[in-house]
Amino acid sequence: MRAENGQVVLEIVDNGRGFDPEGKSHGGMGLANMRERAAALGGQLELTSAAGKGTRVAVRMDNTGAAAP
Repeated sequence: MRAENGQVVLEIVDNGRGFDPEGKSHGGMGLANMRERAAALGGQLELTSAAGKGTRVAVRMDNTGAAAP
C-alpha cells in the first residue's frame, strides 16, 4: 500500500502462472466482485496478467481521508 499522486494504491503482485484476463470465465465472480467493491468505495480496480507472466492486481482511490462506508 502506498500514496501516489493524491491517491491510495493497494497493489498485490505475484510471479505465478498468470492467466488471460480477457479469456473465458470459469463461472467465478471473484474479479467482478473486486471491481464492484472498488467502485463502491470510489476506486478503480486494475488487473494485469498474462499466461506464464504472473498477475498484478491494484486498487486506486482518491486519498480524501473519508472513512469507508
